[in-house]
Amino acid sequence: MKNNINKQWLSINNWVYVSIMSDEVLLYNTQNGQFITTINRNHIDFIKQLHERNKLGTILIEDIYLVDSDLRVFIDEAQQKKIFSLFEYNENQPKPIQLMPVLNIQRDVEKLKKETDRSLGEDIIYYLTGLNLFVNNQCALKCNFCEDAVKQFSCCTSQTADISIDISVIQSIATQIKNTSAVNININGGNIFEYPEIQRIQDIFSKKNIYYWFNYSNFQPDIINSKANFEVLIDFPVKMKSLYTCVNGLPKETSRFHFIVSAVEDIENAQTIINELSILNVEYHPFFNGKNRVFFEKNVYLNQEDIFSETISQRKIFCNQALNTNHFGKLYILPNGDVFSNLNAEKVGSIKENSILQLIYNELDINTAWRKTRIDKPCNKCIYQYLCPPPSNYEQVIGKPNLCNLKS
Repeated sequence: MKNNINKQWLSINNWVYVSIMSDEVLLYNTQNGQFITTINRNHIDFIKQLHERNKLGTILIEDIYLVDSDLRVFIDEAQQKKIFSLFEYNENQPKPIQLMPVLNIQRDVEKLKKETDRSLGEDIIYYLTGLNLFVNNQCALKCNFCEDAVKQFSCCTSQTADISIDISVIQSIATQIKNTSAVNININGGNIFEYPEIQRIQDIFSKKNIYYWFNYSNFQPDIINSKANFEVLIDFPVKMKSLYTCVNGLPKETSRFHFIVSAVEDIENAQTIINELSILNVEYHPFFNGKNRVFFEKNVYLNQEDIFSETISQRKIFCNQALNTNHFGKLYILPNGDVFSNLNAEKVGSIKENSILQLIYNELDINTAWRKTRIDKPCNKCIYQYLCPPPSNYEQVIGKPNLCNLKS
């Protein structure tokens, strides 16, 4: 900063996300990922001035600010990180204006519900991005995580009653979403290989991306079209002979292997298996079994380093304010026809009684999952509120609203 200038315009750049709490402020540059946090009262009051509506993101820096060495250091740091910009002051030239970005959802659900002459319209069908279709619940494996894992991540599951979805229901679903090219179809169940119509599904959803989910122990070669995508679930302890048969019976390029891990030892064993069988595409899914909270605290909970490990775009921050990207656009259809937007929440209807369009409307109306954001305690008092990913299934299963080490 030039010492011989008594007045300068200071602007907060419009690519900067600002989070102001009563006792802390975050300034985050969404272009380069650099940030400043402060609990200094003078700094907080200074930022609040910049955010006053009539200031238009710019204030005049006069001698009184420059004398305050602490504030001057703060301004210099923010300028170096491209959070603030300084402009020469000329009384004959107008004040520079920084239009601060604001969240603006043209078709905000709550607004439309209040406007009786408008409706959400049929184009809400395009909100649908994923259909999780459980074709049956029959399975003989009796895995110890069977009923719980599916409420934490994509997984097979079985129940006592043997129920399968009628093929006519699947055909009806395919007809309703035929023009929604962005929808992925996840075929799941108990043991999907026991579903008698499994080989017809590829033709029914001929123009969609199909993903078949199954436990490796249930794998049956030559039943599913080789052009599909395969999502293989692996639990511990692993039956190596069965896994070997599965790995070698599937196309490597379109197969992904999901290891269900509850402890560090599971991760280590998985890495050994991956190397031994030359598995290419892998994902790990932590499974909360009620006894491994320490494992989650060390391996799943977020800290500040995790939050800032990648640059977070302004668009992503705005998304986190308005909707839940973990759940938005997804529907789960069970063998009995019940439909959910989240298997931890209440159902939104029945595929036997409601159209896909009506089910989407129901979810947008009652909001069981798609628009659940971090608006509750303690996240609503945290400067990282919308930089963190939105709430996931893990928060609901564990019973803790924030899986982080930042706010108790």
